[in-house]
Amino acid sequence: MPAFGAGLVTLNGLSSSVQLAGTRQSDTRITSVVRSALVAGHGLEARQVDIETGSGVVRLTGWVASEASRQEFVRVARDTAGVRGVTDDLAIGKGSTDRWFGNESIRAQIEARLRFGTGIAAGDIDVRSSRGIVRLIGIVGSEATRREAVRIAHAAPGVTEVVNELLVDRTGPRAR
Repeated sequence: MPAFGAGLVTLNGLSSSVQLAGTRQSDTRITSVVRSALVAGHGLEARQVDIETGSGVVRLTGWVASEASRQEFVRVARDTAGVRGVTDDLAIGKGSTDRWFGNESIRAQIEARLRFGTGIAAGDIDVRSSRGIVRLIGIVGSEATRREAVRIAHAAPGVTEVVNELLVDRTGPRAR
């Protein structure tokens, strides 16, 4: 299978990716699996860490309590199926965690509302949040689902803007 590249652009703390749909779906799944494993094992501390995946490389940013926590977070990410590498941008000690918790809180609220309000599978839409700006990335089965996802994101507390990168694929298994 030929290898295809992906570009990553960072502007004012937001990351945007240009990737093939298969890579994006895989990255979304990796992010979800890593996030779930960290939250299950570390609770609130894990919610202070932002997780982004691009082309199979996981980037961890935020604050952790100790060097042992940092090593464990990196190990969990590295041991996740499909991960090609881990970028460790974690800081140790007390820091300004409000930004990280706010981003994670917004993301978690939107994901829960999408999952329970629309029945969208957890891996179908990747929700990213930075400074009140939410980015929705993924593939959905209809234009109506796409509009509903954007409406739900706009309605979440703390959201100032929604960047919609959702694609509609009426031919795949998600088509409704």
